[in-house]
Amino acid sequence: MMLSGALLLAAGLVAGGEGRDLTLAADGRSDYAIVLDDGAPNEVKYAARELQRFLREQTGVRLPVLHEAGR
Repeated sequence: MMLSGALLLAAGLVAGGEGRDLTLAADGRSDYAIVLDDGAPNEVKYAARELQRFLREQTGVRLPVLHEAGR
């Protein structure tokens, strides 16, 4: 269920832009983070690390993975 929610959120970010640009990283910096619920299952944690790795390869910026209760 969590992974489905994360994928829907990602799809919403892409589709919700309505033609506007979303800059995840610029000049070696980013204002964004990958946020997980403290109780996220291992599959979701793995997906977050893979997303972090992919984004670093593409942008040169390592987005932090944050764990928050109740997210």
